Amino acid sequence: MSRILPIAAALFADRAWDAVLSPGDGDADGDGDGDGGGAAPVLTLEMDASRVRWTSHARAADRDRFFLFESVLHERVPAARRAAVAEYLDRVNRRLEIASCELDWDDGSVRIKTGIDFHGEPPTRPLIAGVVEANFEAATRYLPGVRAVVRGERTPIEALADASEG
Repeated sequence: MSRILPIAAALFADRAWDAVLSPGDGDADGDGDGDGGGAAPVLTLEMDASRVRWTSHARAADRDRFFLFESVLHERVPAARRAAVAEYLDRVNRRLEIASCELDWDDGSVRIKTGIDFHGEPPTRPLIAGVVEANFEAATRYLPGVRAVVRGERTPIEALADASEG
């Protein structure tokens, strides 16, 4: 098993976040070819903050070289609103330094990704916490704007201004 996920699980437990360990995506080495010799474990969290709900996934990849953390908004963006949401996320990405936002044009899912390459060094709690905190900060600040743009309550520029004030 990964050396990274127990550190992440302890971090989540200390914050009273209920994480569920699941078998993962079938690519334990994380190289995308599916020959990883079994499922890569994933820690999943259900988050609810800042007027929005999302699911977060923590996983190790490439034989513990990487720690990846992503947050996926529960709501899907309808096809008619995807261009406006893409504009909003593009504007958000210009402000982010260590996280990125993505819109899947095919299914309308929105996610925020953060990660770290340990470069052969041992994973530590502070490094993993930094990845998680950057993701959580981006999610709580910017995902409410996605909802506002989807609902037509705010333009992309207005939603970004709201997030900047928050």
